[in-house]
Amino acid sequence: MLVVCLISVFETSLFPASSFFEARFNPAYLSCSRREIILGGEQRFNSADFRTYSIWSQIKYCSIAIASFGNNLYKENRLDIGYGFPVFKWIGAGIDLGILNCWVKDYYSKYTYTARFGMCLQAKKPEIDFWFNNISFSKFSDIDYLPFSYSVRFCYPINNYLAFRLATRGIQKEIPFFDFGFIVSPCRMTQIDFSINTEPLLLEYGLIIGLGKLTICYAGSNHRQLGLTHSISLIFVPH
Repeated sequence: MLVVCLISVFETSLFPASSFFEARFNPAYLSCSRREIILGGEQRFNSADFRTYSIWSQIKYCSIAIASFGNNLYKENRLDIGYGFPVFKWIGAGIDLGILNCWVKDYYSKYTYTARFGMCLQAKKPEIDFWFNNISFSKFSDIDYLPFSYSVRFCYPINNYLAFRLATRGIQKEIPFFDFGFIVSPCRMTQIDFSINTEPLLLEYGLIIGLGKLTICYAGSNHRQLGLTHSISLIFVPH
């Protein structure tokens, strides 16, 4: 099982787990001042050995997040602090600094730091954002390091009930891949998401249900070889 875990090393730090978590991953969205607390849990590929537990909170323009991924043999623990600020009218920017701990039982426990920068344009039509991740080129060793990743995302609302989105993403000098789909809002308190990720080829889907101060968010994906991944978040917005 340890070998399987090491194949996924640092994967949790490269891209958001779902399109629903894009605003949490891109620190530019901290430029919209608000108060929010999010408790999350994810289980990858229907395996208890690939679980992530997290807590994310924002107060005004600042955020703090704690996450733990892995099992009794391998773990990734992460602490992030972010700050966002308005640049001009609908344009926001932000930066996120993190400390990542990589732990392997009876072998080592090492630390490094990460940095992420993002910007967003939140006009009514369209919404455009981008981020650059692991810009610190941090390393645990000469072999184990955090690869640079990036994303440019475009979201266009077709009407009040339907929006189209497309993201181009990549890792360092590798060939970029795409994530595209639709967001359906049948009513004010409900949002449904369908999308396809091209590398690896994944069918992604999600559902958000608002219940006053509490919002329930489910996101899932289906990998052709590895199976299903499920993620549930509880979002609390105090007034």
